[in-house]
Amino acid sequence: MFIALNYTALKEYVDVVGFDKDNTLTGRYENEIHPDARFGLDQAMQVFGKEGVAILSNSAGTKDDPGYIDALEIEAA
Repeated sequence: MFIALNYTALKEYVDVVGFDKDNTLTGRYENEIHPDARFGLDQAMQVFGKEGVAILSNSAGTKDDPGYIDALEIEAA
């Protein structure tokens, strides 16, 4: 089941949107956006702009991220 958000309407109330990366936009410990999440993320970026969309991870940069490799890859992207 897909739920569509009207980002244009949301923009009337907020300036930025944030997404949880792990198990929301991607699979666990993956960095590729899942195809089912791509459309919504693209729509958010179209309305809010790249600087108005934050993608957060609660595992990157922690002890679950050996050598902080995941954090470095995410920051570079």
